[in-house]
Amino acid sequence: MGFAVDHELVTLASDPEVYAESEASKWWLADHPFVALASAIKTGGAYYRYAHSLAALWRDLITPLSHDDTALMIGHSGELETALVACLPDADHSRWGGTFASCEGARLTFTNHFRAVEFLRLP
Repeated sequence: MGFAVDHELVTLASDPEVYAESEASKWWLADHPFVALASAIKTGGAYYRYAHSLAALWRDLITPLSHDDTALMIGHSGELETALVACLPDADHSRWGGTFASCEGARLTFTNHFRAVEFLRLP
């Protein structure tokens, strides 16, 4: 990705219920996948706990950074989408578009808490 790796964390879920709840929701097939994902997360089960553990991990990595510092999170198979919804649970997810393609992502604004998201999509 062109950056030095300062810290690496593997976030694979160990609870099989995370995968079962995600598979049952099939949020990635919905016309508005972020809306469906938010609905799946709101059930309060294992997928909720996983999503919010990702958001907490991101918060903990970002909190000690200075104003001019940045962090790059790389994820796969819905991990980025899941964390973004958990970071901004009250956002208008219907405006977020589809799931991410390869090399797409988002830029989060964080000042004591996650405030906004800017999606970085390929043309």
